[in-house]
Amino acid sequence: MGSIYRFLLREFPRLPYSEKFEFRAHTTVGIGGTAPIAIYPRDEDELQAVVRFLRREAIPNVFLGNGSNVLASDNGFAGVVVCTAHLNAFNVTEN
Repeated sequence: MGSIYRFLLREFPRLPYSEKFEFRAHTTVGIGGTAPIAIYPRDEDELQAVVRFLRREAIPNVFLGNGSNVLASDNGFAGVVVCTAHLNAFNVTEN
């Protein structure tokens, strides 16, 4: 895992995450490569903090809900996957 991802984990030490995230295991179509890391915010506050951090640090990211209607590339994604499947409704605001 690259240093930028270790920086993310140091910033959010209690945030659930997984390394070598496989899109094929998290989409209904069952296709797609890997991403170095996926994070799983548990509530609106964690989600907002993560979004602000990723924007501030210009870290490539993609959001993934339940994985339906998603066609992920077999080449993978070189960034952070923010998994929102366990969240209910939320409002992200810019500060």
